[in-house]
Amino acid sequence: MAGVLSLLALAAATSATVREGGAGLRAGCSADAEVVARLAGGTQVEVRLSISGDIGSCYKVAAGHQSGYLLAAELTGLESFDQARRAGDERALPQMIRAEIGRLKDDLAAQVRQRPGANAAAGGADPSVEGALNLIETNQPRRALELIETDLLRTKPKDPFVLSLAGLAAYQSDQTRRALDYWAESLAVKPNPSVEALYRKAQKELAADTSRNRMYGSRFVLRFNGNEIGQGTAQEILAALNEEYARLDAALGCGLSEQTTVVVQTMDVYRAASSAAEWSGGQFDGRIRIGYEGRALTP
Repeated sequence: MAGVLSLLALAAATSATVREGGAGLRAGCSADAEVVARLAGGTQVEVRLSISGDIGSCYKVAAGHQSGYLLAAELTGLESFDQARRAGDERALPQMIRAEIGRLKDDLAAQVRQRPGANAAAGGADPSVEGALNLIETNQPRRALELIETDLLRTKPKDPFVLSLAGLAAYQSDQTRRALDYWAESLAVKPNPSVEALYRKAQKELAADTSRNRMYGSRFVLRFNGNEIGQGTAQEILAALNEEYARLDAALGCGLSEQTTVVVQTMDVYRAASSAAEWSGGQFDGRIRIGYEGRALTP
């Protein structure tokens, strides 16, 4: 969702220059956003975020005490920002999640090859396993976890594949402690470096995460630390999420099958919990994770 840091906001402390002719500094990355200041051509700005809005790619920038959004076409010298973004840690958690899904699919295919006569109608694979993987891939981890716990774990309670799959579904459902339990069981049965890496990442996240407060909307569950982010700010964030979801759903039909958890944390806590690179301001790992800069987020 573009209005809430595009689900995957990117942050960096790199500089750029306003193009000749100047540009209007907007309050948001949208066509009807208020112009809060006029920046002269040649003004040096600090690039904070790169997002996609309804008027194209734009960047959140700071110029002195003023901050707002400029279009990519209104800036020069963005190369260092883009290079920093591309040079981010390739083993960041979202990449690890995708890699783990790929590993599980490969393992499933290998199991099918080893048992060519099993369940031929479903191509040799257990349809419940395939169903759970499909639910995870289509961002329905709660349904996946329910399927795994009510079906697969009852018949295969010590299967390391099923346990690692349960851990992944629990993690993406924002149930980190439950995910750790499943991954620990999986590792006890059969050590696996991919599962161990996820386990260690999740351990670090749980130790740093202090977001215990929850606020519920129609499509999102906002999780935050009430001592760091006030109730009023949390309500504004949730309202912006619901508003932007409704706008995009009406325009594109991008409905959510499940409520999505949005974890909002201070930048220090976000980076400690997620092991994100310095330039990162947000991640999507089954949840939307946002580093909060101390100002209200706007669509």
